[in-house]
Order: sequence, then structure tokens, then C-alpha cells
Amino acid sequence: MKRWYAALCTLCFCLMLFTHSSANEKIHRFLGLTKNTPFTLVDKIECRFNTYHPQGLLKIGDHFILSSVQILEGAQPYAQPDEQGYDRSPGRGIGHLFKVDAEGRLIKDLQLVEGNQYHPSGIDFDGSYIWVSLAEYRPNSRSTLFKVDTDLDRAEKMFTVRDHIGALACNRDLQQVYGFSWGSRRVYCWTTAGIELYRYNNPSHFLDYQDAKYIGRDLVLVSGLNKWLIDGPENSRTVDIGGLALIRPSDGKIIHEVPLNLHALDGGTMTRNPMDVASENQSLQFYFAPEDNQTTIYVFRPAF
Repeated sequence: MKRWYAALCTLCFCLMLFTHSSANEKIHRFLGLTKNTPFTLVDKIECRFNTYHPQGLLKIGDHFILSSVQILEGAQPYAQPDEQGYDRSPGRGIGHLFKVDAEGRLIKDLQLVEGNQYHPSGIDFDGSYIWVSLAEYRPNSRSTLFKVDTDLDRAEKMFTVRDHIGALACNRDLQQVYGFSWGSRRVYCWTTAGIELYRYNNPSHFLDYQDAKYIGRDLVLVSGLNKWLIDGPENSRTVDIGGLALIRPSDGKIIHEVPLNLHALDGGTMTRNPMDVASENQSLQFYFAPEDNQTTIYVFRPAF
């Protein structure tokens, strides 16, 4: 028994060291990024199905998980807020979690609808389950958080939140879930059972976070964008500015953030919706899926 227990303790210690080593590697490499760091496109996977409006992305093994919203009836603005404070109607739609193979073929489509809630969030993986928030498609509304098995066979309802949660990250070390509201203006932390531990207003106005990934050491990598109105002598136009940030949700500290001058074929920033990150071949490897309907998953590596 003593030998068995000692072996188990050694294994757990080695796993902890490996996890922290992997996290340290990602953190160190991200801190080396600047606005001048060049990125190389190393692969792209064209999805062979209608992806609608993607929100979150995960690469798990040889497959991708993509969250997306299919809009059946767009939300309509109200002349003035209703008695509940909503500035628009709920609209109608279907939330999707797609499982996609390495060639872009659709393997599984798990549909999610919970009353007026049909807008899935950016997603994260806790090591066993995919976490996704399903929200009403309007600010200051309601969301239900689910955890889903990697085969997309079952979505388990975990808890509800009185806000629109547009992105999630899972702290696997502390068994906590971070949530970001509409435009990521509010940051939340809950236990996996739904007990709210804290919330605060986002101190960063550089990015509206769209997707988020926990990378260890209580740090979360987020991607997002901001829209800037540029007034010209004859007309005005809107420009998307994209970027990445490493944040510590426990105290709201922004550890490092960089603009990202990468664009899809339609001119939109690569970070306007889904993102994932991994360590590959002594470098970071980023996955982006910026386009609607006919989505390509782009794989980039920064050149250090």
C-alpha cells in the first residue's frame, strides 16, 4: 500500500510539473510578442458546411469544436427600453456546437436552445468537458452555462446567470469558471457549482473579448477587437482593430496585450470571433475562425 501511494504521489507531482511547465512555456512566449512580431500562416482548414456565425473554437486532439449561432429572426430594437430594461426583442435562433475533423468535415452538430437563449459563447475546455454559455442575444439579459462531453452527446445544465455571458474560461487548477459579459465590460468568477465569487468592471477598453482560454497560473489568454470610426473628408468608415491579451481575472490585472495585424480575406480582423492556442514546435500556435457561413480555420505561428 505504501509503495502504491508513493507511486501515485510521484505521478501526481510529475503531472503538476508538466502542467506548470506547459503553462510557463505559453506565458513566456506570449510575453515575447510585440506589435512588430511577424506571424506566419502555416495551415488553413476550410469548413465544408454552413457555420452560421461562429463564436468559440477549441482544438481537442485531431478535432475542432466550433460554437456558433444560427439566427432565424433578428432582434428588433425598441423605441425605448421595456419594463425589464431590454433595448431590443429577443429574436429567435439556434445555438450550435459543431465537431469538425482535420479536413473541415462536419462530424456532429449539437443544437442548444433554452427559451430565448440561443447565443453560444466563446468556449473553453476543463480537461474533461467543454464549457459553453447559452445567452439571450441582447445585452444585460440571461445565460445558462453548460458542460458538454467531447463527443457532443450530452449537454449538462450547470447554472444560470442574470447577464449575457459572451465568453468563458475554465480555471482547471482552482475549479473556477470566468465569464465575460456583452462586450466583455464585466468580468465574473464562479465556482463550477455556480457560486459567484466576485465580479468587477473590465479595466481594459482596448479590446472587447470574444474568446478566452485558461493557460495556467491563474492567467487567461483572450482575443477580441474594437471598432473605430474614422472620419474622412468625404465619408466615414469603420475599422476593426484586433488583438490578444493575457489577463489575471483574480485581480483584474492586464499582464500583456498586443495588437494583431492579421486579416481574413474579407478584410475583417482575425480575432473578431473564435480563437485557440497551443504550444507546437517550440512556438505558440494560434487558431482563428473569423468568417461567417463559409468559415476557414487559420493556423498561425509567430516568428520569434
